[in-house]
Formats: sequence, C-alpha cells, structure tokens
Amino acid sequence: MTEKITAWSFSRYNLYQQCPGKAKLMYIDKLKEPTSDAMLNGTKKHKELEDWLKGYAPLPSWMHPSLMEFCTRLLALKPAAELEVAFNKNWQPVDWFAKDAWARIKIDALSRTGTHVEILDWKGLALDTLLPTPGGFKTMADIEIGDSVFDMYGKPCLVTHKSQVKQLPMYELQFKDGAKVTCDEEHLWQMYEGEVLDTLSLKTGMAIPLQKPIELPEADLPIHPYVLGYWLGNGRKRDGSLCSPNTEILDYISALGYEMGKNIGGKREKDIEVRTVHGLRGDLSSLGLLDNKHIPEIYLQGSVAQRLSLLQGLMDSDGHANNYREEAVFSNTNRRLLAEFRVLLSSLGIRFRSNTGMAKGFGLTIKATQIAFKMPAGMRAFAAGPKAARELTWTKFSQDFRTLKAITPLGIGQSQCIGVDSPTKTYLCTNRFLVTHNTGKVREGTYDEQLELYALTAMLMFPSAETFNTTLVFVDHGKTIQGDQFVKADKDMLLKRWMDRVDIMLNDTEFRYTPNQYCRNCWFRRANGTNTCDAA
Repeated sequence: MTEKITAWSFSRYNLYQQCPGKAKLMYIDKLKEPTSDAMLNGTKKHKELEDWLKGYAPLPSWMHPSLMEFCTRLLALKPAAELEVAFNKNWQPVDWFAKDAWARIKIDALSRTGTHVEILDWKGLALDTLLPTPGGFKTMADIEIGDSVFDMYGKPCLVTHKSQVKQLPMYELQFKDGAKVTCDEEHLWQMYEGEVLDTLSLKTGMAIPLQKPIELPEADLPIHPYVLGYWLGNGRKRDGSLCSPNTEILDYISALGYEMGKNIGGKREKDIEVRTVHGLRGDLSSLGLLDNKHIPEIYLQGSVAQRLSLLQGLMDSDGHANNYREEAVFSNTNRRLLAEFRVLLSSLGIRFRSNTGMAKGFGLTIKATQIAFKMPAGMRAFAAGPKAARELTWTKFSQDFRTLKAITPLGIGQSQCIGVDSPTKTYLCTNRFLVTHNTGKVREGTYDEQLELYALTAMLMFPSAETFNTTLVFVDHGKTIQGDQFVKADKDMLLKRWMDRVDIMLNDTEFRYTPNQYCRNCWFRRANGTNTCDAA
C-alpha cells in the first residue's frame, strides 16, 4: 500500500517544502528529531503566555518592556488563547481529535469585536548581533531605517531598508583571530578579493577585508585621552596619582598641559616615581572612575586621534613591546577594562588575539589576560618611553584581512538583514566590527503564508466577520509586525491558494529527498554518524 500524508498542519506543510523525504521520515515513519533547547524554551514561553491570557498567571517577567502597552490593550480584548481548530476535507469545523480531521491549525491568540477579528502569533526573537553606530552599539533587532552605522572604510552611512524577520538555517562563522558572528544562510559577505558571496558559498581559508578606523567627530573630553589611558593602567585607583618607571612619560604628560606634584613614592615603589596630577582626581570622580577603572563610553566615541591617544596611554602603562614578533601586547586583569580595550582596538581597525598567561610589572608576576596585536601601517601603539623607541624599529604591520577558520551550523533560527546607502554596500557588525554586506534577498514568504492561513481559519470560524488583522509579536525584543489586512471577500482566494499548496504534499507518494541548504542542519543526516536519508 502506497503511504501518503493524510492530514496536515502549517508545520507539516513548511517541513515538506524544505524536504519531502524528511517530512516522510517524521510524519509517516514516525522518526523523532531530538528536542532542542530552543524548542523547549519556545514551548515554555507559549505556555506562560497562555496562562497569562487565561488569567492563571501574571504577565511573564521576561516580556520586553516596550510591549507592556500592547499587552494591556490585548488583554482588554479578552482573546481566546492557544486556540486549536480542525477542519475536514470540506473545510467544515470538526473536533481536534475527530477521525476526519484533515487540517489542524493552532492560533496563539484570537479576539473578535463585532465584525472584526484580530489574530496574533507569538515569536521568540534572538536578533542579538551588535551593530556599531555613532551613538554606541545597537542590536540588529533594535536598528531602524534612518539610523547611522559604519561602512568598511569607517564612514557613517544610513540604514535604508530592513527585512522582515526570517526563519532560516543559521551558522556561526569563526575567524582565525577569534572573532565570531552568527548569520543566516542567505547573508552576503564582502570578500577580500572583491567578490560578494552568501554564507552557503563560504569556505574555510577565505578572507574578508579588515575594517578601517570608524570616523567620529572630536569629543569634548574632561581628561586628555592619553592621561586617562595611562591612569587606567598605572594610576592609583583612589586618586589622581600616576606611577611611572621613567621620566619620559611624565614629561610627555606635562607637555599635554598637566601639572604634577613631587615624587611621593615610598620604599615599595623603588625606582618608580609616583606623582599626583593636579585636578585629575576631581575629573576622575565626575566620570565615576575612582575605585571603578573602566573606559567611559564617551572615550570610545571620540575621534580617531582621540581613541589612538587613549590606546597609547594604555599601552605606555600596561603594554609591552614584543621585539621578536614586532607586536604590541596589553596585559590586565580587569575584565571590564579588557572588554572595552578590545572594542577600542576594533574601532581603530586593529585585529588582535587574546590569551591568558603570566605577566610581570612593578616587581610582581601575576596571571593576566594578554591581548596581542600589530598596528596598521602609519599608526603607533606607544607614544613615549623605551617601548615607543623599540616600536620605531619595527617593519611588520597588521594584515588588512581576516581569514575564515570554521563554519558551524546552528540549526533553524530567526534573523534580519539591513541595507545601507554606502557606495560599498557594506556595514560593520559585532563588537569586532566585522565587514559584511547588504543582503539582496528579502525572504518573507514563510510568515506571509502562516498569516494567510490564520486569516483563512478565522474566516471559516466566523462567517459573519468582515475584516481580519494578523500580527506577529516578537516577545524577546519588543517588536510587532503587522501582516496584511484581509476582508471577507478574500476567503475563496485563500481557500484556492491553500488547496493548491497542500494538494501536492497530500498526493505525493515518492517523497523525494531534496538536497538543499537545510541538509547541513538535518539531524537525520547526522544521527549516529550515518545518513538516514538518501540526500546527496
């Protein structure tokens, strides 16, 4: 007897569209795919939202704050929650467990007011990729059309469009310098040699260009960036005193216009001068830095010259000039300062690598994180003292590309892409300022089809209703997406559209495996190290 899929839901239809063979394995052969953390988290959130709508529990604490007003309006409509609707082959409503149940549709929330029906679907959104902007980082979820970002040359550019949320196979790209980014299969990448490739076309060993320093206007800073950088490395955390093993650095600070007191170093600071910089303590206090060393955000938003000066202050204090490798090395134990230091380097177009090792300073040997990097040609990591003198002899500079080390499939996830008005069609992403490209594809069909089915379901449930609105709510990031508004007259059109869609699936007897981009994530091809399916 030839086996067929005899009943369907949107999830079955969607899976069949990906690969008929996989649909057979799951829905006819009854093979189960392992439950992922993402699936469990989604089920848990749907249950908590259902309990809230039914009055069994308060609004979940994880709900994004920007959705509070929306949720208040929704609750006032007294919607039905987690509605389970089944139809027979004649599209007549039947019981969910009826033998002739042919189509089963679940709707997260639905309300009817007079002749109007509102349909809502909850979505969990993990769009946490960071994008550098002139005002600091924003997530991909929060970026809006009209916002400014940076292109590969560090020049500000405007976001001109943004795709709807897509549900696609996701991948983690890791580069040899340790930089990582998560993207979908359709995302486009600007390659070092000039071509533009999507994620599925990438191979290890390929390279993307290194970003140039981001261009920002000069900031009004209360402390000279070099002096702040040096204090962060070699300053007493409770006051405005600086420690230095040589006078050249102290002379350099004096030349910047700062007055210093006499050497107040004691026996513990043998061969080291400790001098108080007049007025520094008050400025440090106003920035919240006393007993709290970190790089204030305004210093990461300064001009290229200001950020380079900040870097040189940090390097002249806690840096080391490695003559053998001709590279600069920053050592520190302050996790926050280290994270901000990495952002500082990235904003200046500098690649780096991190490791943990033993570091020496002021007669002590401690375990510290070391960040090593080569400077781009024409830029110097050190400004004064013996380390700066050694750097002047170096002839090796940073390469202007990043090499792809690994491509790891992550399973199905949700993503968005933006377009920018830069002539290069590029923008920077993550806190490592990776160069990426406008995405030319805008794939919205999955959600469009889902919302159409929900509207059709509501039309069949409420024949007298006239208008039907559909809304997607992305609970993690406070976003709502309004679908098309449907009217009663659309019912026949939607019925025909969905009959055409499912007829192919329900009449299939071959269930051919379809090698495609989803194969990389398919558990049936990875189970026990063998292929359950016959896909190439």
